[in-house]
Amino acid sequence: MSDSVIKVYGALRMTVKIFLMWNSKLQIDGGEDVTVATSWLEASNLVVLKESSVIHSNANLGVHGQGLLNLSGPGDTIQAQRLVLSLFYSINVGPGSILRGPLENASSDAITPKLYCEHQDCPIELLHPPEDCNVNSTLSFTLQICRVEDITVEGLIKGSVVHFHRARTVSVWSSGIISASGMGCIGGVGRGNFLYNGIGSGGGH
Repeated sequence: MSDSVIKVYGALRMTVKIFLMWNSKLQIDGGEDVTVATSWLEASNLVVLKESSVIHSNANLGVHGQGLLNLSGPGDTIQAQRLVLSLFYSINVGPGSILRGPLENASSDAITPKLYCEHQDCPIELLHPPEDCNVNSTLSFTLQICRVEDITVEGLIKGSVVHFHRARTVSVWSSGIISASGMGCIGGVGRGNFLYNGIGSGGGH
């Protein structure tokens, strides 16, 4: 698709061989109805976003493939309240491109992930992650990348609770950022602490 906008009200189910976007937008409005809160995009060979293309969902979104997912450059974005990317051979997040979950400045009708900030115990999924990624509403993960051989980060991967599962190689270039801070808990045991050497983490739940 080129210089186009597709708007979906409800849930999207799309299965294609190749999905190419050039200066285009795919907007999915799941509303508040949990029965249509999860959308799926599956491309068996190739998913490429170029020229500030955007895939946006205000609910849950799964993007699956067997080949390459390439966010080419500035403005190319895939974002959802809960985002799962899985089964690709390679994912490339190019300079200036973004993978984000949950949304920043989400609308009031978005399906907001629960972060369980005030719980005194970590959710069981943090200690024993599922065998494969899913978008169950009970999970505290907001951005998951699963069963991907090679992940190259030259842009931004940002979430509240970010989960890499069964990835062989994660390469972060000098321009790349993986951030799980600033969007998660601001109180409770989920907030975590920074160590003297600058390394810090928390349950984020």
